[in-house]
Amino acid sequence: MVHKRHTTAYYFNQVSWFDCNAEIFEDTSTGDSWIKIFHNGYKKGRVVSNPDYNPRKLTGVLNRRLSSRYMTTADNGMTYYFN
Repeated sequence: MVHKRHTTAYYFNQVSWFDCNAEIFEDTSTGDSWIKIFHNGYKKGRVVSNPDYNPRKLTGVLNRRLSSRYMTTADNGMTYYFN
């Protein structure tokens, strides 16, 4: 069974951080999870743990990468961070 939940994904565009809407899909039978990102059309990527995650939940736009538990390199080659 596949479960879906909404989240916000963050990406860095060489100058500053931006956000976009996203949906995470989790297949309970296989344990696989992927994300659909709404950024200039639909992008898709596999959900993986963010190695730089800081559990102190840092706030502020500049710390989006550190405060996001998951990340993906989507099919457009960009990296997105999300929880």
